[in-house]
Amino acid sequence: MEIKQTAVDWFFDKLENHEMQAKHYKLFQQAKQMMEEQISNGYFQGLIDGMNNSPRDYYNETYKQPNNEQ
Repeated sequence: MEIKQTAVDWFFDKLENHEMQAKHYKLFQQAKQMMEEQISNGYFQGLIDGMNNSPRDYYNETYKQPNNEQ
């Protein structure tokens, strides 16, 4: 199986230099942990729901902020 790069890994690799990477390494590790939990939660929610929702619906229901209409 091919190992793919996550969006978090891609972003960290795109930081301008190693100094920036070192400065933000703790945040990077926290983001990776959050992402892992989100993927796991999404997987198990799909099992519970019987995959009735599309991935986009799950994302929108779980992570999208409602528009603050005034």
